[in-house]
Amino acid sequence: MMKYKNGYIGLVVLAILISVIAFAVPTEKTASLWTAYIFTLVAILGQIYVWKQGNQKSKFLGLSTLYVGSIYLVAQIVVFAIFKAVPTLPTWSAVVICCVILGIAIISILSVQSAQTEIERVENKVNTKVSYIRNMQTEVEMLAEIETNPEVKEKLKELAEKIRFSDPMSSEKLQALENNIAEEIKAIGCSGDKNKSIEKIETLVTQRNKMCKNLK
Repeated sequence: MMKYKNGYIGLVVLAILISVIAFAVPTEKTASLWTAYIFTLVAILGQIYVWKQGNQKSKFLGLSTLYVGSIYLVAQIVVFAIFKAVPTLPTWSAVVICCVILGIAIISILSVQSAQTEIERVENKVNTKVSYIRNMQTEVEMLAEIETNPEVKEKLKELAEKIRFSDPMSSEKLQALENNIAEEIKAIGCSGDKNKSIEKIETLVTQRNKMCKNLK
């Protein structure tokens, strides 16, 4: 809210200027002019809602809520200027034009927000899966650092690299397998045969990667 403080002051000033133009400039005060004037005030007030949403930008549509809101406001002010200059235009034309502009603005803003919400949902899901792979890789790398057996240390490093380049995407169908891999990694430290445990994990990781490929 505070970061748009100057903007809110600007909106108040703009509303006052529009009102001064509407009332002070000596033109006929027709129904079409009043319609355009009211819709212009609505457009100004609408900026408050748009700014509260933040500068959300849809990577799919390439638009932001602030951009759409600004275009809507400019378009409505232009319409107001037209009906102020030609107040004898029919009332129905003012109602139709202003409603169409408002409708397009609302649909555009909702589309941007919906697209952004879906993109964020997918990105969060991907980040979660990437985090899963990175966590496994980190655990194996830590085991390799503290390992004293050169042969086991080297195999742990190779396992870490294999996990690093594993498919980051996942599926509910892989949850049991992924849990099994995580448990096997945690059990390496107390394993009686670490080489065998590492080979088992490599097999499970290979199996997971193949299943990931088949599920795509």
